Amino acid sequence: MRPITLTMSAFGPYAGQTVLELNKLGRQGLYLITGDTGAGKTTIFDAITYALYGEPSGETREANLFRSKYADLDTETYVELTFECRGERYTVRRNPEYTTRKKRGEGTKVQKADAELHYPDGHVVTKVREVTRAVEEIIGVNRDQFSQVAMIAQGDFLKLLLASTDQRIDIFRTIFHTGRYRELQERLREDASALNKECDKLRDSLRQYAGGIVCAEDDPGAAQAAQARAGDLPVGETEALLDALLEADETRQAGLEAQRKALEGEQSALTERITRARTDRDNRRALERAREELAALTPQAEGAAAALETLRAGGAEMEALAAQAAALRDQLPQYDQLETLRRDKAAAQRQREQAGRAEQRAQESLEKLQAQLARDKEELETLREAQVELVNAQHALEKQEARGNELQALGEELQALGQVQSRFARARSAYEAAAARARTLEDDWRGKNSAFLMGQASSLAAKLRAGEPCPVCGAREHPHPAPPIQGVPSEEELERAERAAAQARKEEQTAAAQAREWKGKQEEKERGLAVRGENLLSVSDLTALPAALEEAERVQERELLQARAHFQTLRTRARRAEELRGRIPQQEGAAAQQSAQLQEARAQQVKWEAQCQALEEQEARERAQLAYESRQAAEAAAAERERAVQAHRARLQEAERTAESLERQRSAAEGKVKTLAGQLEGSEAQDLTALEGRQGELRRELDALNREDRAVHTRLERNRDTRAGLQRQSKALAQREERLQWLLSLSNTANGTVPGRPKIRLETFAQMTYFDRILIRANTRLLMMSDRQYELRRRPEADNNRGQSGLELDVIDHYNGSVRPVRTLSGGESFKASLSLALGLADEIQSAAGGVQLDTMFVDEGFGSLDEESLQQALRALNELSEGRRLVGIISHVGELKEKIDRQIVVKKDRSGGSRVEIVC
Repeated sequence: MRPITLTMSAFGPYAGQTVLELNKLGRQGLYLITGDTGAGKTTIFDAITYALYGEPSGETREANLFRSKYADLDTETYVELTFECRGERYTVRRNPEYTTRKKRGEGTKVQKADAELHYPDGHVVTKVREVTRAVEEIIGVNRDQFSQVAMIAQGDFLKLLLASTDQRIDIFRTIFHTGRYRELQERLREDASALNKECDKLRDSLRQYAGGIVCAEDDPGAAQAAQARAGDLPVGETEALLDALLEADETRQAGLEAQRKALEGEQSALTERITRARTDRDNRRALERAREELAALTPQAEGAAAALETLRAGGAEMEALAAQAAALRDQLPQYDQLETLRRDKAAAQRQREQAGRAEQRAQESLEKLQAQLARDKEELETLREAQVELVNAQHALEKQEARGNELQALGEELQALGQVQSRFARARSAYEAAAARARTLEDDWRGKNSAFLMGQASSLAAKLRAGEPCPVCGAREHPHPAPPIQGVPSEEELERAERAAAQARKEEQTAAAQAREWKGKQEEKERGLAVRGENLLSVSDLTALPAALEEAERVQERELLQARAHFQTLRTRARRAEELRGRIPQQEGAAAQQSAQLQEARAQQVKWEAQCQALEEQEARERAQLAYESRQAAEAAAAERERAVQAHRARLQEAERTAESLERQRSAAEGKVKTLAGQLEGSEAQDLTALEGRQGELRRELDALNREDRAVHTRLERNRDTRAGLQRQSKALAQREERLQWLLSLSNTANGTVPGRPKIRLETFAQMTYFDRILIRANTRLLMMSDRQYELRRRPEADNNRGQSGLELDVIDHYNGSVRPVRTLSGGESFKASLSLALGLADEIQSAAGGVQLDTMFVDEGFGSLDEESLQQALRALNELSEGRRLVGIISHVGELKEKIDRQIVVKKDRSGGSRVEIVC
């Protein structure tokens, strides 16, 4: 990749558009980037890196900070790079996010970051990330690799030269991406640690299982079981103990089962005897109770039968009451008809009352309408001239408003005159100040001019020699030469004073023109106001005009308020007259309508009066035919008779049920006596207390036997679980201990912790391979730059076996055959070594990136510490590096390099702000 043209606009210290034709520097060899400190030398490489990858070259710079602080808001910020790669030319353009002025309207806007890449065939790629990916595909390296290969930052590689193994590990991890080896180291260490913890947990589990062993206190193995629970018994002996305990408890459990079966057989036979004895006892007690119940029920049944016959004898009387109730029920529809007549009569009476009230309301409404009509006609007569008066008042109001507008316009012209007078006063003051300043600067120029001329004379006088002609007058004698003068202004100061005086005169003339212009405007305003004041207020004196205007406005405002009030009053009267003219015909129509309603109300009242009288006569006829006043009274009488009949029937049914129930109870008691007497025939009494006592003894014996059996069963269950757990965990522990043995060995090897061996981790071992290749490439240049005195060598082992080793660096001094640490090198020697190391690293990175060849390289600073010979050697090494179509740019402010390198990019700070750059070939 070779840059052809670089364009920077409002980028870093470059305020405007800066175009660098980099192809003028040629295609190979060295060139120098030089200039003032802070002028922007390294920014050129930052711009190239930013154009390609959208990021600057250094870690401390951010892309969104590249907007030049010296650029104005209208200048675009962007970088455009045309470069050549594999014989094809590409152009990439990028801009960061920055603030710019809006093209339309006022204010600013944020210009978003953007990018575009033009291919040789005209194809264009846009968007920031897509352009970055395309550039990486074209060049073959990413931003980090490009920065490491194309820019040799001397300060960073001096750190690499003097770094310890741990520091170099971090540096090489970033450069060669060896972090995966460290991840493998960590994974192995974590896996070994996790497996070791699993083994510890399994050992704890074995101890917990052993702690669960149980046995009887009198068991011969009780002492050994306590030892196992304490964790002091080996696993094998613990398993043998468990087998012995299980065998003993299984034998004891079989004996307890035989004893329980014998006791349960005896208990079953005894329970059967107790059951028979309790049954006989209960039957004797039941027979006694049955005989007593039979003796009590016999007289009760006979009394219930007699009461039933008495109730059956009163049946005829109840039948008569039922007939009376039925007759009353048959007359109920006649009561309904009577009630309907009464409701109709009440409705007719309400209609009659409503008709009377309607007649009264119609009469009152008619009287009110007639009275209001008379009043409105009388009021209309008084408002007959209201419209004429309103027109006259409106004319008067409009006249007052027109005079008010004229007075207001006069007042505005007075205010405008005041503003013009103020502007004229300011213009006059500005003119006076400009005139004073012009006189001052004119005097200053004249004084400096006189002093300058005197100084010239003094200078000539100082050069005069006796007998030599004066260059001005030609005289050979000089009796009165001009004396020496101090503080003579320079020709540049005199020119500045003359320009300042001329500028002041120009400003004086401009101020005078403005003052004359405002004076003319003031006089024109004053003439116009005098004419208007005379016409409107009969006052032409401008000094008296404001007071006269104020008085006229006060009088006009009062008269205007009076005219408006009078106009409003007359307008209200006119509206009222118009309203009355429209309302009187409506009122006359309403009065006629109300009179018709009054006649209709009177006819309705006569109609409903006749209806009420007819209904009262019909009600009297219907009432005479009925025994009770109302349907409710008739229904109550019928219900009373029906309830008496129902009560008699209920008593009869209850008496029948009572007699039948008592007879059934007596028969049942008699049958029960016979049954129980038959069951007890031939039975003998038993000693129930003795039988129950023996039953309690058997129950207690069985309870004790069961408790012992449960204890044995519990021990068997727990010890079986313990034996199974011990066997399972012991097997798992053996498997994991076998795996842990080889995993620990692998982890210790990868992490450099094998006792007695060098402390070299897997990642460090991989980096050693890269480091050895870098040193081979670096030593080729270091031997040349040091006149074959120095050669870098990786230290084979650490100073002690406690720290990490493998990447320590020594230097071989071939002049005296010594090997020493690189930290012992002098400043110039360190620069040679670090530059060689940096170039070797750059070569290795290119090789690791697939053999990508970058045709341009930058070396940043570091040459100031070299003597003349070392500088020549370093340049010779860089010249060799530039051979084969490679162009190397050295970023430096060392003066000697300007003399040794002809091709230069010179960066200078501009006094107006920012920097400028030019290419010198």
